[in-house]
Amino acid sequence: MEYRERREPAIASINEALKIESLGRRLEFVLAQDDKAGALTRHIVYNSLAYAARRVPEITDQIINVDNALRWGYAYEMGPFEMWDALGVGKTIEAMKANKIDVAPWVKEMLATGHETFYRLDQGRLIHYDPAHKTYVAGQAANGETPAPTVRARYALSGLEYMRQVMTGEVPPSGMGQLMNFKLVEVSEGRAVFTIEPDERHYNGLGIVHGGLAATLLDSALGCAINTMMPAGKIFTTLEMKINYVRPIRREIGEVRCEASVIYVGGRVATAEGRILDASGRLYAHGTATCMLFRG
Repeated sequence: MEYRERREPAIASINEALKIESLGRRLEFVLAQDDKAGALTRHIVYNSLAYAARRVPEITDQIINVDNALRWGYAYEMGPFEMWDALGVGKTIEAMKANKIDVAPWVKEMLATGHETFYRLDQGRLIHYDPAHKTYVAGQAANGETPAPTVRARYALSGLEYMRQVMTGEVPPSGMGQLMNFKLVEVSEGRAVFTIEPDERHYNGLGIVHGGLAATLLDSALGCAINTMMPAGKIFTTLEMKINYVRPIRREIGEVRCEASVIYVGGRVATAEGRILDASGRLYAHGTATCMLFRG
């Protein structure tokens, strides 16, 4: 027996797959390869998905609990049923059969009755298939309450799709947006614009709008600009924000706009810049933000 230095395997298909941002498309690519990487991936993925389905309802009645457990507990980018949806339920079942892998009866029944995905959107809410009731239901949060539709919708949509649905009213605005009464009026790739009409409710003890309003407006616009660059399932949180207050905001100036645009998006960190202006283009505050990117 002889020892040698460890060598990284040189597999061309894996090197190509690493260039694909979306996990679903990356998996599809590797699964389709006629090489040892494809064979190993087909064995692991198809057996893992089939096993997860066979454990329902043994370990839980709700498929969302399986997905959450693997995402939260093991840092998976997708749970098995989310992954199954990304690959296509019907197509994946056919591939499992071709590889002589047993599919849980409830999954075959779900597909036979016209339900083609484990998750789908319903009026801005992400709902999931319930094998016991043979229909779709909303998930339950840890406290027993139904999760906010905005949260589940964001995991199902890309950031840009989500922001567009917020703007059109298909997805309700966040609680903070409703509390502060600011509105998303423009959104495109790498850009977001919010408006607000300040009034006395936003004043501090000095008789001018509290600096927290400008900070909240900038934080929202900067984050949403970065959000437009995120694929489905990838989210962000603010690491740092720097604000410069140029002049006081008062009710008399009327509606102000916060225009934000992305400066840089990397694998783990993104930055954006924004400005608060009145109707004449006069500047009231400007700032930058750095956000950390991660899978939800």
